[in-house]
Parts: sequence; C-alpha cells; structure tokens
Amino acid sequence: MGYRKYKTSSTRVYVKSRHALYSRGKAKDFAWRGRKKNPIQKVLQHGYALRMKLYGILLFVSILGMLGLLVYHPFFHISHINTIGIERLDEEKIQQTVYGAMNYNKWFVFPAKSYIFVNTDEIASILNERFPLNQVIVKKQFPDTLIIQLEERLSTVLYDNGDAYHFMGLTGKIVEPVRKVTDAEWSIETTIVTSTNELGEEISEKKEIARHHIPDTHMIMKDVGEYPLIVDIAHGFFGTLDVNTEVVQESYVSQIVTWYETLQNEFSITPTFVDISSPYNTIIHTTGGQEIYITLPEGESGAQIERLRTALKEVPSFSNISYIDVRYPGRIYWQ
Repeated sequence: MGYRKYKTSSTRVYVKSRHALYSRGKAKDFAWRGRKKNPIQKVLQHGYALRMKLYGILLFVSILGMLGLLVYHPFFHISHINTIGIERLDEEKIQQTVYGAMNYNKWFVFPAKSYIFVNTDEIASILNERFPLNQVIVKKQFPDTLIIQLEERLSTVLYDNGDAYHFMGLTGKIVEPVRKVTDAEWSIETTIVTSTNELGEEISEKKEIARHHIPDTHMIMKDVGEYPLIVDIAHGFFGTLDVNTEVVQESYVSQIVTWYETLQNEFSITPTFVDISSPYNTIIHTTGGQEIYITLPEGESGAQIERLRTALKEVPSFSNISYIDVRYPGRIYWQ
C-alpha cells in the first residue's frame, strides 16, 4: 500500500492513496463488524429432525395399516344379512343372491364384501332384477351386517279347481301343481230318499244333493306361504293340470290382485279366498266370515272399490254384517 509524504510542518501526515481507499472500501464496509449469531433463531439439532421424519413415516404406515385392516380383515367383511318384509319369497335365495353379488374384487384388489366397499345401491338393483319387488332398501350396519328391507310384489297366485292346488301366474296360466285337495275340504249335503222295491218293501238310502268346496286355507298357506287363492270349480278344469294351461282370464287375475291389495292395505280386511266359479257373481271370502260380492267381466274394479269405500262409511261395523254387495252402479246392499 503506497503513501505520499507531504511536509507542511513539523508534523507528518500520512494520507492513503485514492486507489487504496477504493480497494479497501470495496472489500469491506467501514460499518462491517462480521456475522453475528441471531439470538431469536432456533437451531434444530440433527437428531431431532431425524426423529420428526421417523414419526411422520410411522404415522403414515399406521394409517395405511388401519385402512388395510378395515379392508382385508374378515371381521369387517359382510357376514350377516337381516331381511325384513319377506312373506312369500325364499329368504335363503335372497341371501345367496346378495353374497354372490359381493363375491369379487373391485379393481382386482379390494374385496367387494368389505364393509367399506359394499355398494348398497348395486345390491338393491340386483335384487330388483331377480325378484318381484315393489321396493327394496339396503343399509349397512357396522361392522359386518347388511339390513335389507323389502316389499314384495305379487307375481303368483294359487288356483284351486276343487281337485288340486296349483301355482298360477298373473297371465292366468298354470305355473306348477302344488298338491291334491283333500276330502275334508268338501262339504257334502245329503238327504234320505225312501223307495219301495218289487217286493213292496220300503228301502231308505242316502242321496247326495249338493257339494260345497271349502279350501283349507290355513294348511295350504302354511305349506306354500301367503298367496291370493282363486277357487274355480265350474269351468271344467278338473284334476291336476299341466303347466301353461290357461285357466283364468288375465284381466280377472289382475282385478283380484287389486282387490286383495286394496282390502288389506286400505280397509284392513283380510281375504281368505275368492270364488270365481260364477264371474258375474264373484265372492270374496274374508277371515271374519263376511262375504263381498263383486263382478269381474265388466272390469270395473275401481268403481266397485269406490262403492265399497262409500258403504263402509255408513256401515257401523264391518264385523257385524254377513255380506256386502257392490256389483250394481248406484246401489249397495249389505246385511
């Protein structure tokens, strides 16, 4: 570093050259004191940071483990099915259908029967396709239960020709024979007839004058379940009938089903069977012993139901009458 020496007095003054001042100022400012430690700054130790990373990894692995447990452990797989509302359908077939609908892996990885992945809408759709249902609701109950609430739709009725019971479809054709009618289901009226033979002797004998068929609804319903029962002993269909034999008009069956549903759901009246041996004088027999006379060929079930609705508002008690006749427009009879 160069200095110039000026002699102005006895005192010597040394002045730095301009170049030397510039170089030194560029390298360090006069106010620079060096880097100092910030007392507020928190310095993490290397071991603490490593522990935080390990905790994060453990938390992530724990969450994955819990999810894996919920998905794959059998404890959280659907193993119980509670069905509500079954009257005629086979409960075992419904459960087999539901278990079959869950017997696969979603995206080839996740079991569909796991509580998390069970699709209740999909199961309800499958049940609606496989079974005659008006409504079905499927709910999950943690950890392993499905609750299925359903409302059945009539697709089959019972047909009794006096000789045998049959399942009949809504089209009026035989679906399947069930069993023979027993002798006890026939009531026979007899009388004693007196005559004289060639020797002049008086002879008395019992002669049948009438036969009445009263189906044993309790036993048949116990055997096959609750179905509308149609009795027809006057149209020549005797014995056990072949499958697909057409025995009743489809419109008749439709009207009878409508009567069954309306009497039970709206009027709290339970039919036991419907006798269509004379379609113009069809008789609905009820559990209380009352009879409702209707007519089928006109196809006026709606109008007749409305007349019954009007009559029941005036009748003090349905249980106190023996019959009610709603066949004629503008007229209603009861006793």
